[in-house]
Amino acid sequence: MVVIPLGAYELPETGFFKQMEICNTVIWTIDIVFSCFKGYEAKGVVEMHPKSILKNYAKGWFWFDISIVSVDWVLFVVEEGDVVDFLRFTRFRRAIRLLRLARLLKHGQKLLAVTKHVQSEEWLVILRIVWLMIILLAINHFISCAWYAIGMEKFYTETWTKYAFSDDLESHDFAYRYFTSFHWSMTQFSPASMEVRPHNTMERIFNIIMILLGLLMFSSFVSNMTNGMTFLTKRNYEKRQEREALMHYMNAKDLSLELRGDITLYFSAKTNRQRFVVKESDIGALKNLPETLLEQMHIEVHMPVFHTHPLFANLHAEDPGLLHRVCHHAMSDKTLLVGEEMFRFGVRATCMSFMISGSGKYMMGYGEEAPIEVHARQWISEACLWVMWDHRGRLQTTSVCEYSELNSMAFQTLMTRFLCLTELQRYARLYAHHAARENGGAEHVTDLWGQRMRIIDLVQKAFRPDEADADNPASKVLHLWRGDEFTTERLFTEWKSLWKREMQMRQPGLVNWFKRWYHRARTSRLGIFLRWSITGKAH
Repeated sequence: MVVIPLGAYELPETGFFKQMEICNTVIWTIDIVFSCFKGYEAKGVVEMHPKSILKNYAKGWFWFDISIVSVDWVLFVVEEGDVVDFLRFTRFRRAIRLLRLARLLKHGQKLLAVTKHVQSEEWLVILRIVWLMIILLAINHFISCAWYAIGMEKFYTETWTKYAFSDDLESHDFAYRYFTSFHWSMTQFSPASMEVRPHNTMERIFNIIMILLGLLMFSSFVSNMTNGMTFLTKRNYEKRQEREALMHYMNAKDLSLELRGDITLYFSAKTNRQRFVVKESDIGALKNLPETLLEQMHIEVHMPVFHTHPLFANLHAEDPGLLHRVCHHAMSDKTLLVGEEMFRFGVRATCMSFMISGSGKYMMGYGEEAPIEVHARQWISEACLWVMWDHRGRLQTTSVCEYSELNSMAFQTLMTRFLCLTELQRYARLYAHHAARENGGAEHVTDLWGQRMRIIDLVQKAFRPDEADADNPASKVLHLWRGDEFTTERLFTEWKSLWKREMQMRQPGLVNWFKRWYHRARTSRLGIFLRWSITGKAH
């Protein structure tokens, strides 16, 4: 973009320029190969089929790219010949070089894609102003080179270069000639003037065209820059007003220095971080989407979150359609800044949370115990899906956290329509039983209980009890609940085996005491009567 227009000045071909041209030709040759495998977007779908890619490329830039690169390689490989001399030393080569600039249109969108990674409104305005300045300089660069090329035409005896350089171009170096032409092009976009003026018909026509172009572009550039500077001034003024009001309030209430520092740090973090986090609720255009597109978007956003949890991954395999409805009706995305609380101790839990990014610390009760670190790919308060649950602690973020919430009421309503409702109910009973048993009582269960390895075991027992542990009496009892072989006698037998196994894990003294108690109960009249009533046998 810079070197090619400078061909109007007929600069000598040095080794550096020749090496740069070779590198440029190699890069564009490699780009042709990559373009044959690069997918393209068609009607909102990215097409990656090789035949479709080649067909689309052949209809677009392929023939232009191959013709320009072929001419370049001919000039480098073949050194002698009439055709090569024609391509190398005539104006045809200048035209070929100018055609290379059309490649910028092919990759121009990639330059604009850089702004997608900038979330700050202030920096976007600054980049916009800088971009406008670069465009203005680039346009003037092209105009100055074209103005010099017109001045060097031999068709007219009177040209602006003849008067500006006094018929002695050799006495003026390249820098003076270029910046003289560039100065003239800048005056066409502003009220300024200089001593260079047109001296023939072609130069006069070109000058008039540039004045009209400058009249249109100058007003557009000035208005855009003015709007950008006004926006920056307004935003800085609003921030200064908020900061002064906050300082005035803290001074009036005589807050402590430590609390002032925490409040100031929080608002600074909020100002710096909230621009980098985008939620669905922040985008008003999404509210106008059709219900089908919105549901599809929710599925693609929340389904990867569900797949981190073994239960929901299993539900997706069993009943994908209904789990998609859960994504659409029961899931939402949330964001917390540094130091904010996700929940507090004693508050009724209404949502299960899935940590997507960030970290936090969980403190049991009022913070009497050491905090527990919470990281991404963990879930919190799953118990609220299965039982009435009050938070047993407090979770505070230590970094900017993004997480998804599963509303328990909406999930329970949709859960009744699952094809595997029986397995879900069994999982809920297992979850509540094991949580209370492993923590020494339901009152000691935390919001973090039941992470990945424990949930995998519970899912296996709930959905495939026979495969989970064929010799486990608890699995047999669950099998009886699910099947048609349910009898009071079999249930009593399996319960007795399970209870015996549990007691063997206790202290020996407790086991011996229970054996004596069981023997007395078995041989008592009440025990004989109950056994006869249930099994029909007295012994």
